[in-house]
Amino acid sequence: MGASSLGLALLGSFHPRLVEVLYSRGLFMGLRRMADAVLAFLPFPACYILLAVLVGWGMVRIRDFVVKRGIRPATAEQQRAPLRGIVVGSRAVFRAFRPLLNGLGWLLFFFFWMWGFNYYRLPVEQQLGLAPVPLDGAALKSAFEEESRALAEARRQLPGSKGRAFAESDLPSGLEDTVRDALTSVLRRSGYPTAGKVRVRLLQPSGVLLRFSTAGVYLPFSAEGHVDKGLHPVQWPFTLAHEMAHGYGFGDEGVCNFWAALACLQSKDPGIRYA
Repeated sequence: MGASSLGLALLGSFHPRLVEVLYSRGLFMGLRRMADAVLAFLPFPACYILLAVLVGWGMVRIRDFVVKRGIRPATAEQQRAPLRGIVVGSRAVFRAFRPLLNGLGWLLFFFFWMWGFNYYRLPVEQQLGLAPVPLDGAALKSAFEEESRALAEARRQLPGSKGRAFAESDLPSGLEDTVRDALTSVLRRSGYPTAGKVRVRLLQPSGVLLRFSTAGVYLPFSAEGHVDKGLHPVQWPFTLAHEMAHGYGFGDEGVCNFWAALACLQSKDPGIRYA
């Protein structure tokens, strides 16, 4: 199953239009609805359940290997015929690691079918008719100055924000739903389907993702995004929108930044626009 999924991924890389139609706008949307119908209402991240299952499975496999197979010394016959002993030993090693290989195959299978084929869909810039161009130093400086002015203006629009740091109270209640509404609105206006209700959970303990130099992560196996609880509140809206964009079928990090920026900048909430 893993090998066939890898083969389909390779084939899909040469036919992005087929991936877009059959998977990203077809099968994946159905899987999105199913996953959200089952997992969206959990009061905690579904990845905790997956982690418990993986730990339990690993313990069972280790016990099975140690108790039922173990590592036995070479027999007298194997000592008299070293080559045959090597062959027999190699088979024993393969049998011992076969469950691991099987697990890897299923991992690849579920990764690609639950989400991974989206890496090979039609590029967003091609579907939207955009023509990105490199920026030279002068253009970057101009853009920086323009954004700085916009940032200062957005700060002034925050009620009672003068003379204090940005805080969680500057964000709306129901932040996840507010960000999702803004993102799905942008995607629908751009001609993309938004099936289901992508969840993004706060992951605990605080800092567990930051230690790996990442603010958030999307897990295809639980069909949910995750944001490190240790992030400063000013980073929550954009990171939420970025992970949600992954959940709606976009693999490229730059593309998810693009959608997150559009969603947050076009939000009606001043706290989200400033963030």
